[in-house]
Amino acid sequence: MTEKIKIKPLGNRVVVLPEKEEKVTKSGIILADSGKEEKKNIGKVLVVAENLKEKIKEGDRVFFSDYGYEEIEMDGEKYFIVPEDKIYAIIN
Repeated sequence: MTEKIKIKPLGNRVVVLPEKEEKVTKSGIILADSGKEEKKNIGKVLVVAENLKEKIKEGDRVFFSDYGYEEIEMDGEKYFIVPEDKIYAIIN
């Protein structure tokens, strides 16, 4: 899924689409969309500020802090604007 959004992060920030976690019961039943929750600290990088492009790439999956980011909603989708110092790891 290629995401094109109208957000250009400034400074040392990236735009992250948080992953959604499917809720599964012990018996293996997957709950409907209303049962989904976001994993608040893992997501896919969609846009990177110009000065960070050597460190973090669009499409990277990152682990970031539970705090210190801004949340924005556009076109019914929730995005996080995360500063570089709140990104702890790139997940391969």
